[in-house]
Amino acid sequence: MYNYINNLSYDLVYNIYDYIPYNVLLVLNKTYYNIYYNEHINYIKNTICKGKYKLFTYDTYIHKIIKKDMFFLFNKLYSLEHKRWERKYKYKYKNKVFKKYIDFLKYLSIKNKSQKCLIIMNE
Repeated sequence: MYNYINNLSYDLVYNIYDYIPYNVLLVLNKTYYNIYYNEHINYIKNTICKGKYKLFTYDTYIHKIIKKDMFFLFNKLYSLEHKRWERKYKYKYKNKVFKKYIDFLKYLSIKNKSQKCLIIMNE
């Protein structure tokens, strides 16, 4: 399949990229991820977590990123959400109460040995 694409002219291949959905492009490399990050997060918040599909909550999405120590994704998410996470409001998790959501995320990072995510939060 890849050989067929190599035989196409550069102009044609470049035009094909215009028809590839952003959610496919963003997983190809960091550049596309950075370009389409805002659209991706809005899609997750509004469609996957709240809207039509409601497959999981936004908190679950954050927890999975930390549990898998996906520091690149977490860094982008932290830069977008850290002010909201640092506000004082109680967060309950498995019979534990945390003063701030960021405290819970630090706890989760330590529990799951997600050192890279923990470093991002402590900077």
